[in-house]
Amino acid sequence: MERLLVVDDSTFFTNLILGAFETESGIEIVAVNSMADAEAAMDADGAPFFLAFVGLNLSDAPDGEAVSKTLALGIPSVLLTATFDESVRTRFLERGALDFVLKDHPSSLRHLISLTRRILRNRTVTALVVGNADLARRQCSNLLRRYRIKVIEAQNGAEALEKLSENSGIRIVITDHDLPTMDGFDLVTAIRSEYDQDRLIVIGMSEHGDAALSAKFLKHGANDVITKPYSPEEFYVRVALNLDFLEGVSARISAPSRDFLTGLLSRRSFFEIGERIARNTQRSGLAVAVAILDVDDFKAVNETYGHESGDDVLKAVAELIARHAKRGGDVAARFGGEEFAIMLEVKDQDKVVDYFNELRETLATLEIDTPDGMVSVTASIGVAIQKEIDLETALKVADENLFAAKSAGRNQVVVSG
Repeated sequence: MERLLVVDDSTFFTNLILGAFETESGIEIVAVNSMADAEAAMDADGAPFFLAFVGLNLSDAPDGEAVSKTLALGIPSVLLTATFDESVRTRFLERGALDFVLKDHPSSLRHLISLTRRILRNRTVTALVVGNADLARRQCSNLLRRYRIKVIEAQNGAEALEKLSENSGIRIVITDHDLPTMDGFDLVTAIRSEYDQDRLIVIGMSEHGDAALSAKFLKHGANDVITKPYSPEEFYVRVALNLDFLEGVSARISAPSRDFLTGLLSRRSFFEIGERIARNTQRSGLAVAVAILDVDDFKAVNETYGHESGDDVLKAVAELIARHAKRGGDVAARFGGEEFAIMLEVKDQDKVVDYFNELRETLATLEIDTPDGMVSVTASIGVAIQKEIDLETALKVADENLFAAKSAGRNQVVVSG
């Protein structure tokens, strides 16, 4: 369960937030009305807060002290205020606040929900920031990290292309135009020779007042251009809009290729995407792990609890697999019945067994609420690690290892390669 902290002394606005977030499953809201209570909530045991909405003027913190506290603890924070003050807004945005929201504005609640969803999705996003100037590159990277986006940096075009080939999980590239040996425009051209605009977002950085630079970036294939100097608000809005576009395209493409029950990829889509990942990893010299997971004694679940409960179990298993396989480059699919497939890039082979054992152990602790009672299951996992990968062959080896795991007593992980 994700935890969101709301600190505001307006009972009316706090209740509006609580009502607006009722349909946001998986989020626990901790609402307090003072800085003292906020500090107690942040010091208490429990999962850390992934986001905070904090009132600027509280009875025991009248000058934004509560915001300063959440920022100091590294919690992404949104200021809540009843009045607009440009100097205050600028001061806190420069100190790392994500946004500045007027409580009496009609769109405030919609904006808070949209921002919350974006922050949660950003944790699966990796960005590549390219720039020759250390200060400018760090400024951009720091903003992305506050937005909970993972960041990789490169100082020139050649290094950027190398990072892209090594990290298939990169979803957005932000590049300056003034780069050594290969300028930003040539870099965008090189990127577009491999990645279409609906697969990888590219945002160019242009100088203030130079419309020609902006136009040149767009002509070379950039999705968008940000003009320097830029405000954090503009930066976040542009990044969010472009990521929303990318996710929307992905959802439209993938919708017919999803398993109707679990929402995971279908078997056919697994092969299509897996073959592409295999080609990319071969170019970068990485290995790939391919796994087949099978729910142990699933027939007994259906016979004991009924097929409706069996479906609930499969959905719960799929949800756990999707959460576990959330790194860039991880792919998960339902192969049919109680069988699932997972594919991931391998940078450290020693960690592959840990990766799948963690999944297996977490699954064994699940208590799944079904119409016929609580159900617990285990799973066996067969894994094949290959460098020169042929997906069909890897799946055959993984299936053989799955049989070995079942024969060894179930609830096992067997890895080869």
